[in-house]
Amino acid sequence: MTAEEPMLPITMTIAQLVAARAAGLELAELDLPMQLAFDVRELLRDITARLETFETQRRALFDRFGDERDTTELERRATGDLRVREIRPADQQAYAEQITALLAVTVTFDRGPIGLPIGNGVQIKPRTLVGLGPFVQRDTAGGV
Repeated sequence: MTAEEPMLPITMTIAQLVAARAAGLELAELDLPMQLAFDVRELLRDITARLETFETQRRALFDRFGDERDTTELERRATGDLRVREIRPADQQAYAEQITALLAVTVTFDRGPIGLPIGNGVQIKPRTLVGLGPFVQRDTAGGV
């Protein structure tokens, strides 16, 4: 993005934003140039702040449609969890409809994408780029 280009808002669904958070966390695990590391940190803070309301609403749906129970021995060995929450069979359709509607809500960010440098040795998986979508672009300026 050059200084002459206007910063366009980024609009996406909550589902896309959840994927972007996961991809951003993968990116944050890499050794990055200092400026890019700061940019990734700021992006993750923005994403996390936008997802707070979603997380509150998602937990409320679990409270409304789910029950908590002790895990079985097999589940404990596989996951290490002592308790698990499950959606009641009678409520699965209503839960699915409401969580689907929640994930379809759109949010808009008034920020531009961060530039990912080409050719400085940073290796990023394509799935990370797909997950981050419009939050990233190729930095052709030769570095960050």
